[in-house]
Amino acid sequence: MKDVRIITASPDMAEEMLQVHYSAVHEGKARLFYPEEILHEWSSGVTIERVEDLRSRMKTDGAVGVVALKGKALVGFGIFVPSRCIIGAVYVHASFSGKGTGRLILTRLEEIARRKGCKKVSLDSSLNAGGFYLRNGYEIIDEGTHSLPSGAKMECLMMEKVLGER
Repeated sequence: MKDVRIITASPDMAEEMLQVHYSAVHEGKARLFYPEEILHEWSSGVTIERVEDLRSRMKTDGAVGVVALKGKALVGFGIFVPSRCIIGAVYVHASFSGKGTGRLILTRLEEIARRKGCKKVSLDSSLNAGGFYLRNGYEIIDEGTHSLPSGAKMECLMMEKVLGER
């Protein structure tokens, strides 16, 4: 996607990031893999409390975030946790799914990981995103569950990728 650019995320983008998250979870393919109660736990509506929580975490937890912009519209985002060499998130608005935006975000996160000294990265993939990560060089290490804020468990794929030189 030539007209999509990837930039560093800032806390003032939190609300738009949560809107993308909601779209990806509720309007994308996830609804084919998970029941409604899991989708709601995974991404409830965008509230002031959730926006403030994300802003706070963006300022304090050491994660690196990037966003995909098409014009001025935020259409995707990703998060990398350098201290653990973990990709914590890659989400694309449902209307941009399958158009290369996710690959641009993932590539940027992997570049950041290399610069931070990571030889490999790992992630917990939702079942619906597993194919995306496989196409981008990730391997399934195990099947497991991801704990949601309420304590509910969501099935996931534990994946990793050895980062080559660029």
